[in-house]
Amino acid sequence: MRVFSFDVFDQKTNEAYGLKVSIRPEASDLSEARINFELNFDNLPEGDSLRQAFQQTTEWSGSSGKKKRTVSNSVIRFGFDLDSSTNPPIFSFDMGRDAYDSVDMRRTGDVLGRILSKITSDGHHQQDFAESLSNPENFKKIAEAFVTYFEHVPLATLAEAA
Repeated sequence: MRVFSFDVFDQKTNEAYGLKVSIRPEASDLSEARINFELNFDNLPEGDSLRQAFQQTTEWSGSSGKKKRTVSNSVIRFGFDLDSSTNPPIFSFDMGRDAYDSVDMRRTGDVLGRILSKITSDGHHQQDFAESLSNPENFKKIAEAFVTYFEHVPLATLAEAA
């Protein structure tokens, strides 16, 4: 997985956020192919409503080969995945994170993911896309294009866009 991290500053409030872009062009035994964008609100004050809305805790039990651990943070996630919960995998656009509970992992989710799970049949996984996007080779090409872009984007460009 390739990870690109950037600091993003709100020029009106002078608050800083962390933007992390994680890209895995192909699925592995333990993880889906994915292009993930996370904006981190942990730098905001404890009582900030944005930080509270996206606060979530994820616990991994260690039973599926992943390391046993717990992560608590406040992030909003937008991601493109080859969703392996279907066979064959299907392209999905994920907004936020829904609550989730399995033998391997437990997640509280965030306000956006929990709301979407209540109002749409797909929850926070939108899967109504062209079939060609679900082709692993096509997804890999898209993911590699993102990697190439983020490898070459000048940091000054990001600062000017903020």
